[in-house]
Amino acid sequence: SFKVTDDKGAVHRVRCSVRGLDHLKETICAELGLRHAADTLLLKHKDLDGDDVILANTEALAETVERARARGEECIKLRYSITKRSSVLGTVLTIAGAGAVVGISAIVAKRLLSQDK
Repeated sequence: SFKVTDDKGAVHRVRCSVRGLDHLKETICAELGLRHAADTLLLKHKDLDGDDVILANTEALAETVERARARGEECIKLRYSITKRSSVLGTVLTIAGAGAVVGISAIVAKRLLSQDK
């Protein structure tokens, strides 16, 4: 199960099977009576370092659940915020673009190093 803190600080217990991030978001919206579309819901949790970590995809959710179970935790604490669809898409595209730049840079560096030999 999950403990979800809303924007007013109230904590809600949400029981949900971990079928995927979209399913969790839809369940939270239904349980908390949110009129927003699930795709505008941004979920975060605190990791062991105390950092706020965004659950960006199902893999991140699965990893969070797996680590919580390994520590013997009964529920996972989440916070949510409502975002504009364009800002979520912009964040995803920015991250994807940064990853592409790093990947291309590594390929170029490798080719340049192999030419020097």
